Amino acid sequence: MSQLDDLIMQHRSVETEIARRERELNTCRLSIDERVATGTTIIPRHDTLTFLEAQLRRYKLRRERLRLAIARTRAT
Repeated sequence: MSQLDDLIMQHRSVETEIARRERELNTCRLSIDERVATGTTIIPRHDTLTFLEAQLRRYKLRRERLRLAIARTRAT
């Protein structure tokens, strides 16, 4: 497998992971909103939300690095 193919495969994997993390983050936000709205909890748990947001940022940065690596590889 060429380096370009490997980078493209990694990029696809990261895109899939970003979509999964975004769904997970949205589900967490909805859950917090529902608990606050129903009065089940007064102070929302932001630990999980903060963790998921950080994970999503990390994957987006990795996606950008892969995108740049793909562009550099194609240019050579």
